[in-house]
Amino acid sequence: MKVVTTFTLPYSHTPETPVFATVVVDIERPDAPGPLTYQVPDALQESIRVGSYVRVPLGTREALGYVVGIGAPAPAGAARPILSLLHPDPLFDAPLLHLAVWIAGRYHASLAETLRCLVPDGLTTRLRRLISLQGVPEPEAAAAALERRSPVLAALVRLLADPGSADAGALRARWEGSDLSSALARLRARGWIREELVLDSPPIRARRVAAYAAAAPAAVLRAEAAARRARAPAQARALDLFSAQLAPLTLSEAGALGAPASALRVLTRDGLLRKDAVVVRRNPWHQDGSRTTPPALTPAQQRAAAAILEALTSGQHDTILVHGVTASGKTEVYLHAIEAALGAGRDAIMLLPEISLTAQVVEVFKGRLGDRVALLHSRLSAGERYDEWRRLRAGEARVAVGARSALFAPCPRPGLIVVDEEHEPSYKQENSPRYHARRTALERARAADAVLVLGSATPAVESYFAAAGGEYRLVEMPERVPGRVQPAIHVVDLRAAGRQAAPGVFSDPLLAALADRLARGEQAILFLNRRGFASFILCRDCGFSARCPHCSVSLTLHASDHTLRCHHCNHQRAAPTLCPRCRSERIRPFGLGTERVEAEARARFPEARVLRMDRDTTTAKDAHGRLYRAFRAGEADILVGTQMVAKGLDFPNVTLVGILAADTGLNMPDYRAAERTFQLLTQASGRAGRGPRPGEVIIQTFDPDNYAIRAARDLDYASFYRQEVDFRRELGYPPFGALVNVLAADPESAAAQARASRAAMAIAREAKREESDVEVLGPAPAPLARIKRRYRWHAIVRGPRDEEVQAVVRRGLDALPAADRAALSVDVDPASTM
Repeated sequence: MKVVTTFTLPYSHTPETPVFATVVVDIERPDAPGPLTYQVPDALQESIRVGSYVRVPLGTREALGYVVGIGAPAPAGAARPILSLLHPDPLFDAPLLHLAVWIAGRYHASLAETLRCLVPDGLTTRLRRLISLQGVPEPEAAAAALERRSPVLAALVRLLADPGSADAGALRARWEGSDLSSALARLRARGWIREELVLDSPPIRARRVAAYAAAAPAAVLRAEAAARRARAPAQARALDLFSAQLAPLTLSEAGALGAPASALRVLTRDGLLRKDAVVVRRNPWHQDGSRTTPPALTPAQQRAAAAILEALTSGQHDTILVHGVTASGKTEVYLHAIEAALGAGRDAIMLLPEISLTAQVVEVFKGRLGDRVALLHSRLSAGERYDEWRRLRAGEARVAVGARSALFAPCPRPGLIVVDEEHEPSYKQENSPRYHARRTALERARAADAVLVLGSATPAVESYFAAAGGEYRLVEMPERVPGRVQPAIHVVDLRAAGRQAAPGVFSDPLLAALADRLARGEQAILFLNRRGFASFILCRDCGFSARCPHCSVSLTLHASDHTLRCHHCNHQRAAPTLCPRCRSERIRPFGLGTERVEAEARARFPEARVLRMDRDTTTAKDAHGRLYRAFRAGEADILVGTQMVAKGLDFPNVTLVGILAADTGLNMPDYRAAERTFQLLTQASGRAGRGPRPGEVIIQTFDPDNYAIRAARDLDYASFYRQEVDFRRELGYPPFGALVNVLAADPESAAAQARASRAAMAIAREAKREESDVEVLGPAPAPLARIKRRYRWHAIVRGPRDEEVQAVVRRGLDALPAADRAALSVDVDPASTM
């Protein structure tokens, strides 16, 4: 997609040479138009920039959009003018625009979708079409008169008589007829409806609060302070304060410095102070971390830091893979690199794989870098995100720390991008635009001549392959920091039933190890990557199992509120006490979940304090941070959790990690299943022994001889990598080929199958026409064949060369009818093919 960005206003022009802008309208529809050309009115010539947010005419309606180019060629016909500028400042700059264009091209998304990634929620607005009755003084009487001839119009008149139906979106949601547009047109022809467009105010703006400042010279304030000292000491203190204070102070700031609100009000009345409104930051930092000094680097840390500093000094793009075992001190290397980038006048972006990591990393970064750090992730309020975004854009903060979306931080001069735990699948966006943050970070770093650092104890096979082949620089950190040894790892074979005291929950070795750690005042983590109490319920008499009515999965039992829930569509119902089919009382829970592990831990060790960290316990704001701080402070003995507890968390007193079901994801129908298992087991094992005492890990499994589990037991990445690469080379999976997953979903299975078949045939025809090596597998039902009432069929497109696969897929899809293209989900570099 070509976007014109030939120059940026202001510039000299004459009335005889009109200026045109390219605008992408912000419409959330698959058939939304591409970039359109509009004339820039004279009144906006000095204001419109690339990134401006504008209101434009679109057909018979109006729309909102983003300016993506200034100086577009004059269109063949007359260009309509931009109607208004909605935000005084551009919402993104040219480098971020080019990144959005790249994402749209690579990941088969509309440019409007990718541009939304660049803008904080709440900063943009929307146009609402309000529809109301006019010239109908008695709506019910009019509806009754229409009832026999046109019951559809009668229903619409009654609906419009309700004030809550004036908004077109709400009207559409409440309309039960077949064709709302036709019915509205018939009322419009009668002159019975009035329509108007209303532009909502942006829901998020800068927060302003009352503040006070001196309204008289300092000498006057000091004289007044002396005169009031005896009779009004609080006013005197306030005058002393403001005689030396140049910047306005808020009520809370003045109060903290000894000037109460009552004194400020009197002094304002007397004309000695003035009351202003100042913009204040909504601070997302829930803990005020104290400043810390950097520790001395180990030799391995020095080598890694030196490699990154060398790349930074060159001023050219480079990609460095830091392969460091757990507890090798990678975070300290990142901090040294970030400080070096800041010292060179460049900005830095630090990506984290999970919001659960943010509380810990932020604590460390805040201690070292202070207010130069801005936090960006989805658990912040919209106001907090906007304020952090604004600080970064203004240069008040220089380091963006956050999850996947922090990649789009408005840093003016990015010099360093760090992707921590770069192997994590959460870096892949599930919904369109389905970008991979690791690959997109590489693109942003290349465009900015920035250094990209990928860090992991278990690098993605594709990343390590690129480093081994010389595409990336490889830095190894093979040992933990001094005083920290790797944990002893033991595998318990659950096939040997005699080893189990409580089948499926705790083996005898794990029970003994837990009792030992609790007796010594040490902490333990129990890891199971499945939430809820039980995977499903089953009637022992008739075999009934509760399944989701909207998805092809069993419902998970949650004992906390005795409900059955679907983890895909959130459908829930009360858990039955009798079998719904045969009324038997022998309906039982089967399988494990973190709720059951928590309950078993409390039952086995009633004196132990147990916390649980999973999606169900971390829905509240800062819940991750509170749990992290509580466990780190020693307020609990056992932490039960899903993969949230397996990623990067640092608890010095944890000396035992129990992995309860290592096989959970091993047999999934996905070529990455073994890699995911190895990574999760290795990362979870890395939580043990990070303090002065040695750690132990107990892995419970039914498949102890699997190469992923053996490699995790031995902490042997090289062994796992060799076997995994052989497997992928044989089948042509990445890094030896490229994959695209093309998926069709529809309430009717036959319609989904037909659409997927048309897409697969179109792509296959294009591959044959080009005589390429690209092959199309399928279509077939997706492993998760029905989600949220929609049946899912997919085809996998595979080929040895990424560019060729992309070109064949694009040309094949372009040959399809627009309706088919709009209904397909195209996932490039899929993290999962489920």
